[in-house]
Amino acid sequence: MKFVINTEDFSSRFVVLDEEGLERYSVKNEMDSFMRKLTIFDLADDIVCTVEKKFFTIRPTYAVYNKHQQLVLNIRKKLNLLHPEFTIVSELDEVKFHTIGDFFGSNFSITTDDEEEIIAKIVRNNGYTIEVLNDEHDVSALIAIVLSIHLCCHHTKDE
Repeated sequence: MKFVINTEDFSSRFVVLDEEGLERYSVKNEMDSFMRKLTIFDLADDIVCTVEKKFFTIRPTYAVYNKHQQLVLNIRKKLNLLHPEFTIVSELDEVKFHTIGDFFGSNFSITTDDEEEIIAKIVRNNGYTIEVLNDEHDVSALIAIVLSIHLCCHHTKDE
């Protein structure tokens, strides 16, 4: 299963397309001087999850909440000078993931903590293509992870 996010138009509202080019999710991008929040909606315009930047942390950290506003994931950038790496901790299942990839963050994967299983492969080229390899993981959470990494590593025109 593949999804495409066009980040060139990282406007106040943008869409996530499936591999056939059909809209699967929409994302509302809210930013002001005190808050950074992304809300992911399904086709019925119901909230699927939200991503919020945590302030006053040593390393860039994002929190992902489900539709019931329960904390689902914490995404934290590791201290690495050569290339961006992230630790992703699931608050519900106590499962740990992290990212591996190239020096510029253009091609990376979300893996299990021991790197034995690749959950999703991500390619950055005028946006992101997300190939989900393990269907048992929540697609909207994987999209939230990719958007968090984008916010952390790549400045958008409105920032």
